[in-house]
Amino acid sequence: MNACKPLLLTLAAALFLAACGSNKYQSWDSDQFAQGNYRYYAWRSEPLPTDSGVQDEMYRLDPVVRPVIDQILQDKGYVLAPEKAQFNIDYLYAPGLQIGVASDEASNLYTHPGVVINRMPDGASVDNAHALAGVHETRSLALQINDVAATREVWRSIVTEISDGIPAGNDPDKLRRHLEHILHRAMRDLPKVAN
Repeated sequence: MNACKPLLLTLAAALFLAACGSNKYQSWDSDQFAQGNYRYYAWRSEPLPTDSGVQDEMYRLDPVVRPVIDQILQDKGYVLAPEKAQFNIDYLYAPGLQIGVASDEASNLYTHPGVVINRMPDGASVDNAHALAGVHETRSLALQINDVAATREVWRSIVTEISDGIPAGNDPDKLRRHLEHILHRAMRDLPKVAN
């Protein structure tokens, strides 16, 4: 068993890196948020009903996303207090499609001339590789923080993931772990509460 440990750790690390590789993160600089010296926050919108029987992905995500975001903010020292809120937070979820993503199988296609000596792909080969790459599903989660008094946005982060469906299917624990990883990364630059 001890001989298998390094192999298992290497495999786990490779799977972790492969899972992280398909996410794109775009965040605003947190300086504007930090200038607000915030401590108290509220949710901008009400939670979605969990007993509605709707099969939409948003209704499966909402009861998982909100507690994860609350925990991240509370770990940074922020307090959920709607009556004293200095900022409010909300998120948007948007499934989509990305067309013409280069396939992993197109490893022999070099789009930079001169990468391989005496090999320059013609334009038709490049166009065909993109056309045959197919359609990939994407899921974007945008976090938005607004200053309550000034009624303006002070921070935003968008995570876009190329995937073939919500990870973990119908397993809420796997979904929570997946979202914890994504949201921790998206919110890592938010400052802790100043003492």
